[in-house]
Amino acid sequence: FKDGLPFDLKRDKLLYIYTFSLLAQLEVLAIQVPLRFEDKMSTPQFKQQMRAQLLDEIFHGMVFTKIVYM
Repeated sequence: FKDGLPFDLKRDKLLYIYTFSLLAQLEVLAIQVPLRFEDKMSTPQFKQQMRAQLLDEIFHGMVFTKIVYM
């Protein structure tokens, strides 16, 4: 992001704001839903794998939010 957005705007800026806002909100859901079922995971390996996936979802949410603010 040091040189601006990682892509060129080819349409109206508002379309990108709506799209990346939606993606950021979906990432929040992708974090919340698995956390509700963490207690039901049968093995520690599954819990560890889920935590790694949650880190990815948090990163994606941060990237999408940064794009919206830019």
